[in-house]
Amino acid sequence: MQLQQRAMEVDARANDVAAHHPVKPGLKKSNTRSGRTFGQDLTNQSRAGGSANQQRGKPAKAGSGKGKASSQADEDLVQKPQLTAVVDEDADVVVKDRALAAEDEELQFDSDDEHMVIEELPEHLREWDQKTLDDDLHMTDYIHDIMTSLKEQESREDISLADNDFMKFQDDINANMRTVLVDWLVEVHRKFKLVPATYFLAINILDRFLSKTQIGRKKLQLCGCACLWISSKYHEIYSPEMDDFVYISDRAFTGEDIIAMEVEILKSVNFVLTVPTVLHYATRYARISAHYLKKPREMKIIAHLIMYCTEHCVVHYKLCRRPPSLLGAACFAFACISTKVFTVTRFERDDLAEVCGYDMDALRPTMRLINDVVRSVAGKKSNFSVFKKYCHAKYSSIAKLNFKKLKTDFLDDLEEPEINPKGFNLTPIKKQLRSRHLARRRRNE
Repeated sequence: MQLQQRAMEVDARANDVAAHHPVKPGLKKSNTRSGRTFGQDLTNQSRAGGSANQQRGKPAKAGSGKGKASSQADEDLVQKPQLTAVVDEDADVVVKDRALAAEDEELQFDSDDEHMVIEELPEHLREWDQKTLDDDLHMTDYIHDIMTSLKEQESREDISLADNDFMKFQDDINANMRTVLVDWLVEVHRKFKLVPATYFLAINILDRFLSKTQIGRKKLQLCGCACLWISSKYHEIYSPEMDDFVYISDRAFTGEDIIAMEVEILKSVNFVLTVPTVLHYATRYARISAHYLKKPREMKIIAHLIMYCTEHCVVHYKLCRRPPSLLGAACFAFACISTKVFTVTRFERDDLAEVCGYDMDALRPTMRLINDVVRSVAGKKSNFSVFKKYCHAKYSSIAKLNFKKLKTDFLDDLEEPEINPKGFNLTPIKKQLRSRHLARRRRNE
């Protein structure tokens, strides 16, 4: 008997606790069962027969009480005003109609229009930059400052390699050995599936190290792997492991050797890894070239052609010593003018010389070297890794392009007539001799 009374007291106390919650107000128990069945419209319009979608367009039956009730409910729903509470800090709560509140907001917005300042486009933005003004990833607002900063950085003494024949200071290695090493690094870069920025930074670190430190030919491969490892740590999310470089070099060195070489390289370059490379300019100019094209396929082909010329500039010793901004501008002008994306006249009319920082006279010597390189590689079944890489359909098979059919007449100098002391015009004679020389060189190729 006592147990039954104790159980009844516990049940009563539980009901009191449920009825008087310390945080939530006491709520009356409501019937959880709803008269609406699952799948019916929330407005209960389907009670007149069928769902709301089925009733749309059907007239109500005459004499039907349910139809009149549903139509009366619809009229109530339409005529019933929708109220909202507008709270002001210094006033009481005021209840307004939602439509009136929306009108007040529109009036307030119109009154503020007079004080609104319309942001104007920066003056330095060109047509190709205005298309990506709303895209934050392109950093269009800062592109002018970014390119200016890159050109200022590449002129620093500890970074610049312009017109510096750094390989002549090496006693045990030469420029051909460097070309073979860089060509092998292209294959290693593809094998590890690294991003392009990793490759270009690795070659920049390698050249800066070779310009300051003597190295033997037995350690040249070790030096290249260490540079690629340093660069992958800088750019990659998941860089290759040390054992991967030991394996891919056929165990030509150990893990301790690559760590010691890494420390030596970083000390030599003074830990300066944020440097401008040719890739920065090539990416920028590829975006500009897309402005002159309409089809996405054409934009992709020209972008791959610019990158193909850029990678050849990094491999060959005669080109890698030139400033990155000059190489990027030369690859851009050569790829676009030789494929008739635009002409030399359009290049000058659109002030692309101001955008690139070099006019056609400054670009022609570098473009001639690029033309010679791509023609010599395309004329043979070369073993260059860059040629094999760009034969793939992923890169639009650019390496299979017949570069001998490209229009390269713009590479010839258009000089003023030169008059000798006797009054004869020597320019036609020089042009004829030059054309004979070019024809002879092409036959030899």
